[in-house]
Amino acid sequence: MPTRLIRYAFAASSWVFIVHTALAIGPTPTIPPIIGPGPTPTPPALPDLRPSATFTFADATQIKTRSTTGHFRFVGLHQYESVDVALQFSATVVSSSATALPLDGGKILSFAINKGAVGPLASLRFQAGDQPGLYRVLIPGLGAPAMLHFWVADPNSANLAMAPLLLNPTH
Repeated sequence: MPTRLIRYAFAASSWVFIVHTALAIGPTPTIPPIIGPGPTPTPPALPDLRPSATFTFADATQIKTRSTTGHFRFVGLHQYESVDVALQFSATVVSSSATALPLDGGKILSFAINKGAVGPLASLRFQAGDQPGLYRVLIPGLGAPAMLHFWVADPNSANLAMAPLLLNPTH
């Protein structure tokens, strides 16, 4: 008989423990939905107002680059090589005196300004000189002046120090 009493007492105490634990925890809470303004909208993309330059070579290859300061990266040329440059900029005021000036030799073969719907476009054709080294072209009158840099390597000695600076180091 005492065994039955122990079993009953044990069963009753287990039941009391389960009921007590359930009452202490309480019903399963429901989490209210988060109500807010909704997803944060993505701001509209701002147009890139930095001037851009597209260099087109005789074999129709092109290099495109942008500038934050008006000074464009170095482009490699061969002696007497010509390159076409299309310079897109956001200036709203283009001076009637806008021109291209070769500062270190070479020739400006043509220069024109086209006031398009997207923004003004300056196009020029530049021919490097016969000497190796730096050839700069200054283009004032575009709102902010632009500076193009061309590098003509010495055909008799490779100047490997310039390769990391050139947009087209294998040219």
